[in-house]
Amino acid sequence: MFEFSKLRFRFIFSYIMLLSCGIFHSVSHSINEEFLMEVLYPEEVAYIYRLRPSRSFGGYFNSTLEGVELIPVEPAHGCSSYINNVDVNGHVALIDRGECSFLSKAMIAERSGAVAAIICDNNVNNDRTMIDMVEDGTERHTNIPALFLLGKDGLMIKKAIREANLASAMVSLPINVTFSYVTKVASRRLPPWSFW
Repeated sequence: MFEFSKLRFRFIFSYIMLLSCGIFHSVSHSINEEFLMEVLYPEEVAYIYRLRPSRSFGGYFNSTLEGVELIPVEPAHGCSSYINNVDVNGHVALIDRGECSFLSKAMIAERSGAVAAIICDNNVNNDRTMIDMVEDGTERHTNIPALFLLGKDGLMIKKAIREANLASAMVSLPINVTFSYVTKVASRRLPPWSFW
């Protein structure tokens, strides 16, 4: 058990150190780069999650969004105007993958006033494979950041929101990778269902 914990700490420490190289020194990002998001509430899912920014569309984070609401959109696929459009305005939209392009989802989120779009995989068993979100060839664009979230993580966050009878989760993203976050991530702050 001790040996596993020590190996896990080393792996996660190395992962975060590599991840932090250059991420927060500019507002741009590179291919295969990942960001981190911390869910603050509901407590059942208060962990640190990996996000992958879109490869060829979307804006950048100028600063960390601290304590912003993450709101599951209705309809969940996010391919048409939201029923909860007013709730999404000024917050982060949580959207399911499928039925239209990633770019279309981000554009609809931006039109609804979202400050970022997180698109979770529609494969709810996916707890390790990140998808590269690319533009759809239509030459349209969006100005808000668009990020991919693993399907299992999205499922668990939405389930916790629903079971707590809430409209949203409270999150911070992208979190700044400091030694205190390395310590948090290396401890029990990781989702127990996800592969790191």
